[in-house]
Amino acid sequence: GKHEMAEPLLQQVLEWRERKLGHLHPDTLTTLERSAETSMVLGRLKQAEQYHLKIIQLRQSSLGPDHLETLQAMSNLAYMYKMLGQLDKAEPLYRRVLTSHETHLGPSHNVTAASMANLAGLLKEKGRHAEAEVLYRRALESREARHGRLHHDTLQSVNDLAGLLRLKGQFDEAQLLYERALAGRKALHGEDHVEIYRVKNNYALLLKDRDDKTRFDHQKAEQLYREARAGGSAKLGLDHPDTLTFEHNLAALLGPSSDEAQQLFLHVVAGREKRLGKESPDTLRSVSNLACLLEYKGDIQTAKQMQYRAYNGLLKRLGEDHSETLTCMNNLATLLITLQLFEEAEPLCRRALRKREEMLGPEHRDTLTSVNNLAYLLKAKKMYADAEHYYRRALEGFERTLGPEHGDTLHTIFGLATLLEVMGRFADAEPLTRQALEGFRAKCGADHPDTLRSVLHFGAMLQAKKRFTEATEVCEEVHERFQQEFGLDHPDTVMAEEYLANIFEEDGRLDEAMKYRHHVLEARERVFGPLHSDTLNALDRLAHLQLANGDLESAEGNTRMALSRRREKLGSDHVETLRSKRTLAECLKLQESNRKLEEAHQLLQGTKGECQELLGGDNSETIKCMQSLADVLASMGELHKAEEEYQKVYKLLEKTAGKDHASTIEVVHDLAALKQSAAVSPDSQAHSSPQERNTRRHSYRLEVGVNMSQMNDPKT
Repeated sequence: GKHEMAEPLLQQVLEWRERKLGHLHPDTLTTLERSAETSMVLGRLKQAEQYHLKIIQLRQSSLGPDHLETLQAMSNLAYMYKMLGQLDKAEPLYRRVLTSHETHLGPSHNVTAASMANLAGLLKEKGRHAEAEVLYRRALESREARHGRLHHDTLQSVNDLAGLLRLKGQFDEAQLLYERALAGRKALHGEDHVEIYRVKNNYALLLKDRDDKTRFDHQKAEQLYREARAGGSAKLGLDHPDTLTFEHNLAALLGPSSDEAQQLFLHVVAGREKRLGKESPDTLRSVSNLACLLEYKGDIQTAKQMQYRAYNGLLKRLGEDHSETLTCMNNLATLLITLQLFEEAEPLCRRALRKREEMLGPEHRDTLTSVNNLAYLLKAKKMYADAEHYYRRALEGFERTLGPEHGDTLHTIFGLATLLEVMGRFADAEPLTRQALEGFRAKCGADHPDTLRSVLHFGAMLQAKKRFTEATEVCEEVHERFQQEFGLDHPDTVMAEEYLANIFEEDGRLDEAMKYRHHVLEARERVFGPLHSDTLNALDRLAHLQLANGDLESAEGNTRMALSRRREKLGSDHVETLRSKRTLAECLKLQESNRKLEEAHQLLQGTKGECQELLGGDNSETIKCMQSLADVLASMGELHKAEEEYQKVYKLLEKTAGKDHASTIEVVHDLAALKQSAAVSPDSQAHSSPQERNTRRHSYRLEVGVNMSQMNDPKT
């Protein structure tokens, strides 16, 4: 693995052999091939390409274009292009080699069958599965006819075809082929051979992808991975690349909630760094998967550093189009969404989707995963209509290709349900929430994190129906399980506390709600930092609860803090900052101070102008700001100005929401109360104390976002 030390030595040997033996000597060509391999490992891709092209040129000039060694040199260059994700460059080379072999050796020759398998593997990578299947079946038939059913090459073709059928979702035939390959390897080699471990690993991949709990696929897959790992460790050693692959796949199967998975990933990363180097694509792939696990466990910042390391390394070594780079790009994007770094995440999401559509087609599982992740991003950005479009596209694709009970399908159903809840479409969301809950419970069991997240959303449904006791019982049970599994500060535990706080607050149990609101804020500050949107939302909710509890001073302090942080993060003219200004003004209005009323008035006057300029006169936030300004004017005794402002608000709401909308009716009531108050005692209203004025007006008009928008979609 010490390629950097080997590179200058190989260069010296190459120069000496070219000078002493000549360019066409076999030893010179062997050194050229090793130099090409070393350059590729070190990421010197242009140099590696030049070495391969030079070898082809030398072989052609000395041996001819159709000599086996010339064609092998072409295959080596095609393989390099394939490993780099440059599939369009590799395909004509593989086709040229296959055509020559068929012409000069015949279609049934073993070398021709190998060329068929190489081209089929490339077409599989490009998502052209039907073409690949034809070639894999031809190669298998040729090898069976030439060598029989128990030859090494025949069994390799059986394994290749099974792997393709796994990707196509033809799981039953793939399983029969893997069982045949396993039995054949045992007949050839006995029970303890490395080829048997490799087949077990591939068979386990099939069982994991089939994702059918009724057949106990998960348990059988785990057994196969453990057998492969044990055999590889004993036969090859703990740090052998094959053993590390078996260990990596076992960790992925166990999932991020498993402590064993974390230890396995750590060992794989260390082993691959030692054996292959820190910049090896296999090492970087393991780093990316370990980062996903750490993100799940709440170690967000470490996960971010590791994902960037993996992504930048794969981008350098394999290029943007390679499937491994795109997978890492997807992992990084979802982490950045969690961190609310949308400007960094969105280009990655869209690029991964575009590349996968081009290379794999719109119905490929990886493409649909990118569609789902783009929907998750758009939901986080509150672009709900666009998010719904992509969620439904992903859901339809997963249902067609994987079936309604597959884990990927259930995760997408859950994501769509959470989106509809945020949009207030509870009637549409409820059947999806039930479907996800029942699906996860049947597939994963009652205690699985995916099931528990679905249970939380079911608790929110109960809360919406005012069934507070049942909602509390459901959410408290989930909170206890998350706390035992992950600890107090884990995002899932904190999310459960958010749900409980919402239930208690709506049910009037303010002291209990306050305890959870404080802890949610503290945990999010520790995990995400003070400027994360989840932290700022938690600050808003705490201030809202403090207002409801009569603690006006604390509410004002937290509202000012939220405004200051949003100015720092988003700027003064961002819509969230403008909303925070309005919220602060509404908080100031409730306090017994003419000075604070005047501050609220000035704040709303300025915010109203900013909203009109930035958002437009009939935007909902502009209208809310005008309504709050009318409230403040009324509290200040400026009844004529307040009435004018209310009239403007009424006309805008009548136009945008309609006469019968609740907001429009509320303004009608405000106007009626204002006129009644002025008619009863215009003088006393103008000179009454702030406290008296507030008792005549409705209390306050603060909105707090529904906590469901903070729910992370389980990653596909």
